[in-house]
Amino acid sequence: MVALGRLSALTPAGVSLDLNPLTGLAMVSGVKSSLEDAITFARAGTAWDYDVGGLLRQAAAGMPRLSYHPHSGLPLGLLIEPPSADLWDRTEDFENDAWTKTGLQLYVGSVSGLDGRSIGTRMVDTGSSRGLITRNIAVGSGDAAYSAAFTARAIPGGVRSIEATIHFHGGSGNQGGSAVYDLLLGKAVSGTGASCGMVPAPFGAWRCILAACNTHGHTGITVGLGRWARDPDNGYDVLSISMEAREEATSPMRSGAGLSTRAAETASLAVGDWFNPVEGTFVAEFIANGSPYSDQQVFALRGEGGAFMGMSRSHFGPAVGVAASGVGLAMYGAPQFGLIRAGFTYRDSAWIAAKSGGGNDYLYGSVATATWPVPTSLTTLDIGHYAGGSQLNGYLRRLLYIPHLLSATELSNIVVI
Repeated sequence: MVALGRLSALTPAGVSLDLNPLTGLAMVSGVKSSLEDAITFARAGTAWDYDVGGLLRQAAAGMPRLSYHPHSGLPLGLLIEPPSADLWDRTEDFENDAWTKTGLQLYVGSVSGLDGRSIGTRMVDTGSSRGLITRNIAVGSGDAAYSAAFTARAIPGGVRSIEATIHFHGGSGNQGGSAVYDLLLGKAVSGTGASCGMVPAPFGAWRCILAACNTHGHTGITVGLGRWARDPDNGYDVLSISMEAREEATSPMRSGAGLSTRAAETASLAVGDWFNPVEGTFVAEFIANGSPYSDQQVFALRGEGGAFMGMSRSHFGPAVGVAASGVGLAMYGAPQFGLIRAGFTYRDSAWIAAKSGGGNDYLYGSVATATWPVPTSLTTLDIGHYAGGSQLNGYLRRLLYIPHLLSATELSNIVVI
């Protein structure tokens, strides 16, 4: 029996695989190395994330993004996202005519921007009415998710909360909604008709995300931003506003005169003698951002004939799902932008799963159990994706494998946050 307590930064005894993006280290079958040397990572182009100083940095093609919290400087983990494209140009140039300003005075270049340069914009209402900055875009009429991101910061004595809107038009019925974001607490305090969330951004700013799905044949979107009507009218800082044709994004997109893109990311590891096909235990810690309009894979072991076993964030609800050979179970209570630690253990056809963090700690107040055979002929461990798709859209913070069965109590102890 393996004696395991709560998960720490050290590799527990009896573990045969430990991928730790928080330290940048890995251990595979007793061999220690950097995480980058242990896994095969791919991304066709550049992408953005935050360095230890909290500044936005550009990662070169093929370079994993080991990201840091831009407020605290603490490591967040390995960021893995699906492909995306910015639908707007001039995402930091609000003087440009692409943006419609009503009742606003813009002070351009007066505050720090995403990368530390003085390229941010302070927006101040010019009258008693609420000032707005808006932009329209034409879209296809097919069903699709769209996500707008407003990177903003409160100023002393100024606006504390902002209100963003996203509305579809040109189709049937009303679709879209709004949300109010508290820039001091970093919390979406209200929202209606759309999905909303916040992630930290440089220099005390927050990336306020508002997403909705076009399901009524609409052909256009209007997005707007202004102070919350109850707040004073003496200003707030805006660093960036972007729009993507996808569910809520994790990392920022930056576009000047042209539109920027980001390629899909994949990370994988060959199945070797670290894996026990008869019995074993996986434990993962992750932050899954955005609303799961589609499954977001935490990890997956795949092989011949479509065989697989793994863990994903389910699009059927706020749940973490454990699956093998096309069957699975769900552990509920996995909200967007929440820290989750989950695991499952198996022997022959007996499976046990447990989860902590993000609301309801366990399904039915305890652990979940199921019965299904362990898939055979598994060859590849996909990390943060499945066969190049279903990307995590978030941060993988830890992935452990123990080549032994654990009891329900042992598994519950190790996944406690």
